[in-house]
Amino acid sequence: MNYFTYFKRLVKFEKYPLFRTVPFKYLLLNILIIGILLSIPNMLSFVNTNQFASTLDEVKDDIPKFEIVNYEYSGGEATLDSSKGKIIFTNDEVNTKDAFISFQKQGIEIQNMTEDYLSYSSFDKFKNDQELKNYIDTHKNSATFFFVVYSIIQIIVMSAFVFTILLLLSFILNKVAEIKNKRTDYMNWFKIISYSFVIPSVIFAVIEFVTHREFWWVYVFVIIFLTYYYKKLPELKKKRKPSI
Repeated sequence: MNYFTYFKRLVKFEKYPLFRTVPFKYLLLNILIIGILLSIPNMLSFVNTNQFASTLDEVKDDIPKFEIVNYEYSGGEATLDSSKGKIIFTNDEVNTKDAFISFQKQGIEIQNMTEDYLSYSSFDKFKNDQELKNYIDTHKNSATFFFVVYSIIQIIVMSAFVFTILLLLSFILNKVAEIKNKRTDYMNWFKIISYSFVIPSVIFAVIEFVTHREFWWVYVFVIIFLTYYYKKLPELKKKRKPSI
């Protein structure tokens, strides 16, 4: 049966118990898809870091001498022009609406990437101008390789996390159904849960990509599908006591 057929069944609330016919490969595919979608925030963060480094590379030779002392910027001041906008180095706190990157006394601000200061205490990639230039060169020379490796690791880790969560959730819901005397099956729960998590994961990824914010509440929609599936489960007939 076609992979997308089960999505139609999920959305139309039809023949829910027949999710037992879902091939095991589709279950694994769902876990992989969810893992990839949930990895997007970290992958975007990595891309933003590379964008940060590549933009600084345009003005690398003009970066003033500085040091990070007690997690505060101390050194030369400069306003440099790049393809993304102005890059500011300053010992003060300034209005940086027109700047793409600003190295200020308390931390770094990056346009559309940080809502507040990225403090030097939480960003320890460099302590002075020479280490910053080395950091830029490292990312410039191996950005693609690092991105591929980083993405693969993220997807593997997140898929393993998703597999564990779905496994645990399936076990709990199966036990609840057994207690309520429903005809239930552990693998059936596992399969429908995997499908019901895909749609919110797609929504989550789209919102994250557009707004750069993580709206985990979208997974509340999963409750709708699982509740309906639970109601579709037939009750087990009570066994008659043998007559004496």
